[in-house]
Amino acid sequence: MQRLRIVLLMLLPVLLAASPAAAQPYPFQRRTFRPIAPPPPPQTLSIDGPVALGLMTGELNGTFVQIGSDLSAVAASDALRVVPLLGKGSLQNLGDLLNLRGVDLALAAADAAVSPEAARSHPNLRARVDYIVKLYDQEIHVLAGPDIHVLQDLAGKTVNADVAGSGTFVTATAMFDALHIPAKLANDTPNAGLERLKRGDVAATVYVIGKPGRLFATLPAGAGLHLVPVPVSDAMLQTYVPSTLTHADYPALIAEGDTVETMAVPVLLTAYNWPVGTVRYRNLAAFTDLFFSHFQDLLQPPFHPKWHDVNLRATVPGWTRAPYAQAWLDRAAALPDAPATTAEERDFAAWAAGIGLTNITPAQHAQLLGLWRLRQAQK
Repeated sequence: MQRLRIVLLMLLPVLLAASPAAAQPYPFQRRTFRPIAPPPPPQTLSIDGPVALGLMTGELNGTFVQIGSDLSAVAASDALRVVPLLGKGSLQNLGDLLNLRGVDLALAAADAAVSPEAARSHPNLRARVDYIVKLYDQEIHVLAGPDIHVLQDLAGKTVNADVAGSGTFVTATAMFDALHIPAKLANDTPNAGLERLKRGDVAATVYVIGKPGRLFATLPAGAGLHLVPVPVSDAMLQTYVPSTLTHADYPALIAEGDTVETMAVPVLLTAYNWPVGTVRYRNLAAFTDLFFSHFQDLLQPPFHPKWHDVNLRATVPGWTRAPYAQAWLDRAAALPDAPATTAEERDFAAWAAGIGLTNITPAQHAQLLGLWRLRQAQK
């Protein structure tokens, strides 16, 4: 059953792209079949407000910055506000969370915590840092010229992988090691790496970012560049998850109807593991209550589309969820589900539950509903 679930979710973008009927818009409705329960009543939290929580994000053109901005807009009150701070990658974000005064939260890729660099610079990191929620997956993008067809073609060649210690550098190092490809990694920023690729100074540039990444999405047609597939391997599946890139993500790089397979790394919202009852602990609990209770707001424009990939209940192997976050989810799970109001909703919910798909993201819900409607129309 679990294997069927994974296969179905991986095939959804391909199946739906081939179906004009499934491409028609339809509203997402939070009924019996949904990613989370309605928000429970707010907790009675005592915080020493007004409070400002520092949130480490990322570079200006990255998804981290946009996600941080969204959180500052939604998880705010008269007593609490979130202040996004520019960061230089997941590894440094985690270091700042541990060491910088005023930093309470950090966005970080899950693989940063298990990297050799983290083991050297931040011993016992996962015992000192909790995760509040798994946010979304950041896709590995490998952009190259026409002479590079598969990743193995990069053996012995220079590949840009962002600055040392960045999330892209950590992931690129792990990817090439897992696939036994001896690429030579350069450490220019993504923008500089793209310019070097255009000049032919490097064979490819790697960028780990939530699709569609602005840097690549704005490339003009006819630039002579393309995205190289990242194959699924058993070694990478221990940390990473399969994903795809499509024409809708990068119209100038991928032909309509085509897909490029890749791998993705989960992104976490992390917090320092403060002792229960301390002022910093209570502040983070108040933030989490605001964030989770207003999560549905993030599924509407103008917020980032990656919020549709978030399942608040998703767990992360090897990580401990913050107690206040788990307490909110436990309270939400205890509330009754809203009943389905139409025959279609009841039939769809029964079909989805029958194949084990009952705890998914809003984006997967919408895709599955489109696939189910297509199947119903073909009967």
